[in-house]
Amino acid sequence: MKSLIPLILFAVCALCASPGHAQEAQSAKAVVEQATSAATAFLDTLNEAETLKVLYAFTDEKQRHNWSNLPIRMAPRGGLRWGDLNQQQKDAVATMLKATLSPQGYQQIVDNMDSDEVLKNGGGGRDGSPMFGRDEYYVSFLGEPSLTKPWMLQFGGHHLAFNVTFYGERMTISPSLTGGQPIDFTLDGRTVRQLAEEEDKSFELLASLQPAQLKAVLLGDRYADMRYGPGKEGAQPQQEGLNATALSPEQRTLLLQLISERLSLMKPAFAKPRMEQIEKDLDQTWFSWYGDTEQGGAATFRIQGPTILMEYSPQRLGGDPTNHIHAMYRDPTNDYGLGFLQK
Repeated sequence: MKSLIPLILFAVCALCASPGHAQEAQSAKAVVEQATSAATAFLDTLNEAETLKVLYAFTDEKQRHNWSNLPIRMAPRGGLRWGDLNQQQKDAVATMLKATLSPQGYQQIVDNMDSDEVLKNGGGGRDGSPMFGRDEYYVSFLGEPSLTKPWMLQFGGHHLAFNVTFYGERMTISPSLTGGQPIDFTLDGRTVRQLAEEEDKSFELLASLQPAQLKAVLLGDRYADMRYGPGKEGAQPQQEGLNATALSPEQRTLLLQLISERLSLMKPAFAKPRMEQIEKDLDQTWFSWYGDTEQGGAATFRIQGPTILMEYSPQRLGGDPTNHIHAMYRDPTNDYGLGFLQK
C-alpha cells in the first residue's frame, strides 16, 4: 500500500493549526521538561498532609487502575479533590495540564468539568446531585515527577480520566477516557458541543462507504456499550467490521483524520509518532459501526489495530443517548506506559 505518512502529517498539522488547536511546535524533550517542572511547581504548593495524599508509589497497582466513567460517590478516586484546592493550587494544576496536553486536550478537560457542573444543576437529563460538578475531580501522581525515572499524572472524575505516563522523553495517555454528559450544553454564556469534530468525521467516513463496505462495517442497528473502559486492561484488538485494506486511498485518509482527532489530545511531539505507527499498521486496522447511520444519530464506532483501541459510545442513562458519550483510547502495547519499561 502506498505510504500515507504525508497525509498523516497534513492531518495532524491541520488539526494543530485549526481554531482551538493552535500551538507552537515543541520537541518531546521540551514538553517533558515543561510538564515535569509544572508538576513539581504544583507539589511545591502543598503542605505535608496534602503531599502524602497526592503521591503514590509508581508500583501502586490499585491507584493506577483507580479511574472510572462513574461519578465519584459510586467510584471513589484517590488523590486531591479539585474542590479542596485553593486558587493558587488550582492555577498550578491548570498550568501542569496545559504543559502536558495539547490545547484541545486541556479544553476537553475544561468542557468535561463544565458539563458535569451543568449536570449538578439539573441539566443533561438528570435531576441534579451534589455528586456531580467541577469540584468532584481529582489529581494524583504515581511516582515523583522526574526527567529520568517513570512517573504518572492522573487527572479525572465523572466521564474523564487522563492517565499520563512519562519516562525520560517518552509519554503516553493510554488509557484515557473522555466524553461527558451532557455533550451539548450552554454554561456562563458559552455554548459547547463536545467531541464535535470527531463525531462529524466519523459520519463523514461512514457516508463515503460503498454499499458492500457499509454492509461489512455495520455490525448492529443499535449503538453498543463501551468495550475498552475501566478494568479492561490487557484487552486486545478484534478483527471485526471493515479492514482498512478494503478502503480507497481517500477513505483511508478519512480514517486517519478521525484517529488524529483523538490523538491530538496530545501535543504534536507525541501525536505525530503515534500516528506514524498507526499508519504503519493500517493494513491490520479495523473499523466497525453500530447504530444509526444518519448524521447525528446514536451510533458507536470502534477502530482497532495493533497499537490502537479507540471507541465512541452513546449511553442510555439521561434520556438522549447522543448527549451522553463515553470515548476511550488505549494503546494495547503500552497501557500506563508499561511498554516503556520493557524497552
